[in-house]
Amino acid sequence: MVNMPFATLQFPSIALTQLKSVAESRFGDRVRVRILYLNHEFAHYLGVETYQVMNSVQASNAGLGDWLFRSVAFPEQPDNADAYFKRYYP
Repeated sequence: MVNMPFATLQFPSIALTQLKSVAESRFGDRVRVRILYLNHEFAHYLGVETYQVMNSVQASNAGLGDWLFRSVAFPEQPDNADAYFKRYYP
């Protein structure tokens, strides 16, 4: 299970911890579940200060985290960086 980038750094994911517990209780030795905190990896990559700015309320309201990965999710779409930044960060 993966705790995705832009999740808070201060707290573990209660949801993933609960899902892990349920899966292990239900399936026993038939499954192995690990929780990967990619939010921590991404914060280390960007730098914690930059990560926190990108995880701010303003950035969340502008969909910055989603926008950052748009080219991976939709590689056929043209770059929209200028339009995005003009709209959300004039």
